[in-house]
Amino acid sequence: MHLLKKTDDISINIGEGKDVNTILTINDPTFNDKLLVPPGQAGYSVVVEGKTNVEEIIVQYTVNWNAVSGSIAGALGTLKVAVTNVRIGGAGTSNHLVNVTLNNSPTYTNLKTLGATGYSLSPSIVAGTPYTVELRVTLNEPANAYEYGAIAGKDITMNVTFSLTVA
Repeated sequence: MHLLKKTDDISINIGEGKDVNTILTINDPTFNDKLLVPPGQAGYSVVVEGKTNVEEIIVQYTVNWNAVSGSIAGALGTLKVAVTNVRIGGAGTSNHLVNVTLNNSPTYTNLKTLGATGYSLSPSIVAGTPYTVELRVTLNEPANAYEYGAIAGKDITMNVTFSLTVA
C-alpha cells in the first residue's frame, strides 16, 4: 500500500518569548487538493472532485524566537506545543476520531491527549535559530454510518499554541 500524505510548512515567530496561538484547519483550501481519510481508506473512499484522498497530513511549523527589541542571540529556551479545541465541522462530538501527534523522531507524542498542558520539546530552542516542529494529523475509522455522516468532508480545526520558557 502506498501511503499518501500532505505536507505544508507554516512559519511562527515568537517575539519576547510570548505565546503564539494559531488555528490549524484540515480539509480546507489551504491544503489545496487533499482530503484526509482514515488509514487504509485512501483507495476506497469516495473521491471528491478536485481532491486526492490522503491518510495523513503533515504540517511543519518553522518556529523562530526573535527579539522585538535588544539582542537575545544565543539565548536558550524550552519550546512547548499544545493542541486544544479539536473540532470536526465546528462540533466537538466526533473529535475522538482525530489524532494529532508531534514528531519526536524516532517516536510520536499524542498532543491531543495532553491538551493545554502540551509537550516541552528537547533540545532547547536557541534564539535566532529556526526550529522545525512537525505535527501529523490522522483520522480514525468511524464506528458506523451515523458517525461517518457527521464528519464526511467536514473541516477539522484545532488550536495549536507555541509557548517559550526562557532557560
